[in-house]
Amino acid sequence: MVSRSFARGFARGAKLAEEYQESEKRRFYEQTPQGAAEKAAREALEAEQRRAAEATAARHRAKMERLERPIPLAQQPGLITFGTSVETGDNCVLLPRRIPHMLVAGTTGSGKSVFLHQLVYQLVRAPEVERAILIDLKGGTEFYAYRDMPNVEIVWDFRDVVRAIDCVMALMTARQDVLRNRGMREWPDGRVFIVIDEYGDIQWEIDNASTKEEKDAARRLSSNLRAISRRARSLGIVLVCALQKPTTDAMDSAVRTNLNLRICFRVSRLLAASVLDDLDALPVNPPDLKTGRFIYYDASRGIRLHLQAQIAPGVTLGDDS
Repeated sequence: MVSRSFARGFARGAKLAEEYQESEKRRFYEQTPQGAAEKAAREALEAEQRRAAEATAARHRAKMERLERPIPLAQQPGLITFGTSVETGDNCVLLPRRIPHMLVAGTTGSGKSVFLHQLVYQLVRAPEVERAILIDLKGGTEFYAYRDMPNVEIVWDFRDVVRAIDCVMALMTARQDVLRNRGMREWPDGRVFIVIDEYGDIQWEIDNASTKEEKDAARRLSSNLRAISRRARSLGIVLVCALQKPTTDAMDSAVRTNLNLRICFRVSRLLAASVLDDLDALPVNPPDLKTGRFIYYDASRGIRLHLQAQIAPGVTLGDDS
């Protein structure tokens, strides 16, 4: 009876003999003119494939090295750059008309303000953006650099916020009439962006209105913001809300629910859960995010990316608050 070890050894020997015979046949064939030509062609193809792989690896290394320092804003015609992928080094871009309502959250010093400037710098220069309303109740200083842009309105007084949002509601009504008359569902022309820095300041004003006039204005503003978050995107009007802590006391939950694009900089896991829904699917733990890096989460499409913000001209990471 043949032992198993002997059988295995015999099989290995037979395989080695077969491989030797094949290599000898190939060697003799390659000495013929046809075989030599095929060998040369094969070696040339392999060399070209190696060069392509080395070039791809070099480009990838260059992209990764870029992430080790602040990245200057790389504008692309017709597109809005959101950041650079930490995994691939590629830029994440969207057409202005594809940008949904957005929530930007992050603690002081996490890179939130730098991201806002990166976004606004591009929006106010995009031909597709008809108007940008920049709201900052801290005296308008955050957006002062854009004061001379012809399509920009900077608002820093609460009464002017109420007035500006009233105007947006009138625009919504006018655009709805146009769509109805044309038999269309989505606005095809210029976009309007409403960017609110520290939404919690607006919510505080709404919650602490004291006189009858102030309470009436606060109720109207609150109702209008809900309506804009629900209905305005199909009318070419996009709401961007930034705040440090997206808690229920800092933002109306009815507004937050409709902000489908979530930009989450460094925050606690508790706050991250209210922004990103599912923490188990994240590429990085939110409290561990480096300054300038964030989770890009498109709630409507289930897309999660780990990105690094780019730096608009005249802005540094040290400017973040």
